[in-house]
Amino acid sequence: MVNLPVSDNIAFRGVAFWQRDAGYIDNIRGTRSYCGTPILDPLNGGIIGCIRDGFQADNASFVKDNFNTNTTYGGRAALKIDLNENWTVTPTIMHQRSETRGVWYFDERLGDLETQRFRKEPGVDKFTQYALTVEGKVGNFDITYAGAFMHRPNHSTNDYTDYADAYDAYYESYGGIANYQYYFDNNGNSVDPRQYITGGNNYKKMSQELRIASPAENRFRVIGGAFYQRQTNDILQEYHVDNLADTLSVNGRPGLIWLTSQKRIDRDYALFGEATFDVSPQFALTGGLRWYKFDNTVFGFAGFGRDPAFFQGASGNPPPNAVGSTRTGVAQCYTTSGDTLRDSQLNGTDTTLITNGAIAGTPCINVADFVNGKLVPKQSKDSGFTYRFNGTWKPQEGLLFYGTWSKGFRPGGINRQPGLAPYDPDFLVNYELGWKTSFGPLRWNGAIYHQLWESFQFSFLGLNSLTVVQNGRDAKVNGIETDISYVSGGLSLNAAAAYTDAKVKQNVCAVAADTAPDCDGVPGTQSPPQGNAPAYHPEVQGNGDSALHLGHRPG
Repeated sequence: MVNLPVSDNIAFRGVAFWQRDAGYIDNIRGTRSYCGTPILDPLNGGIIGCIRDGFQADNASFVKDNFNTNTTYGGRAALKIDLNENWTVTPTIMHQRSETRGVWYFDERLGDLETQRFRKEPGVDKFTQYALTVEGKVGNFDITYAGAFMHRPNHSTNDYTDYADAYDAYYESYGGIANYQYYFDNNGNSVDPRQYITGGNNYKKMSQELRIASPAENRFRVIGGAFYQRQTNDILQEYHVDNLADTLSVNGRPGLIWLTSQKRIDRDYALFGEATFDVSPQFALTGGLRWYKFDNTVFGFAGFGRDPAFFQGASGNPPPNAVGSTRTGVAQCYTTSGDTLRDSQLNGTDTTLITNGAIAGTPCINVADFVNGKLVPKQSKDSGFTYRFNGTWKPQEGLLFYGTWSKGFRPGGINRQPGLAPYDPDFLVNYELGWKTSFGPLRWNGAIYHQLWESFQFSFLGLNSLTVVQNGRDAKVNGIETDISYVSGGLSLNAAAAYTDAKVKQNVCAVAADTAPDCDGVPGTQSPPQGNAPAYHPEVQGNGDSALHLGHRPG
């Protein structure tokens, strides 16, 4: 690190770093024997099992101790420029690159910190961020501008042998993957059914904020401003099966059993203002309002390929793709009739795929909406207001009591799986009473709250084990939390605890539907049912720690 003056009004700081984290996971020797010859029922000749004489896998060439390593390096640089006694400009830049090998999880069935991987799994994650802060005064008002741009591309290779293991076992009564699905090369010979994934993200984010604040020492003070943010992400996931037949692959991409290639754009806008009035030296009231708007879109392709010779509903069809799926991937791509290819073939409408505007390397478009004869990105947008009202009372030094009534929101979004509707924003209305106290070496804080969680977002695994996000009903949350600490000399003691009583007010439907689901009375579709707690909400939480620091201070 260097920190040095450039001139009387300019200073420079630079930092460079390099770090290597040693591995602790062992990739141990392992083999796999997949289903080959089917076992037939002697009565009707149907398949009832398999002999594991199919493809044999061995990871001997990838065995290595402590194989998960991470090397990170980069740097930061900043200038601070005092234009005059009122205005300061601070440009900064930061870059970091992280290179990984291996994985950071293990299979407890094999042993502590041990796993079995059948491929090298390198990954690179890097980012560069540029930022500019301008601070100054107009009259006695403080002006702050903060802008930043970040570019974060990453890519990796991941072994997906576990997928073949799981599904070969799952389909064993059907003869395993080899007999239930279609893993062949162009000559009709069986191929290794194991997959591996390549791909990553090309993420960019730009944000701008302008804030104006009246003097903080005034009895009545205000803050106001505007905010804008734009995020883009080029999403790429390529699932490979080496030597897979062209007709079983994603169209135009031999050897890919699945492809996700999508462009996501998230835009956020906000105007905000807040005012505080000191009713007395001990009592202050604050009120704030924020107008928000979000506009999120996704466009592209996700799914399997489709053999051009396969026609929905026809007899004597060849396999549509390696897994035999007739509903996903190219089958969901839009045609010039406005239907999906699958529906166009069933309905007898035009089956010409729309490829104009398709992302390079994809066969067609299935993550989009058909509007007025053309395809537009799937969209989730909304606007509205949130608020915060707060009162604080400081009866004496070391004591503060507060009450808050506030509303927050989380933007809606888009399911990347074709055929699913976007999900709406969810909102949290919070009523809270709390205290912050300090008595010499002892500090005690706490809060009691009641919350209404409206149309909360939740996720579950849908078709093809892809995550689906949708809105549930409303929930109510009551709770209390507290933390206490004691610090004296070299001794520090800390403890915290929380109790939360959360209940959903109506049945929540785990149904991947194109429209908002209403599954009341439908068996097996409620997750969780009315009166239960939302997922991932523990009722009681607590933690504690202590430390003793030994040393001396010079006289």
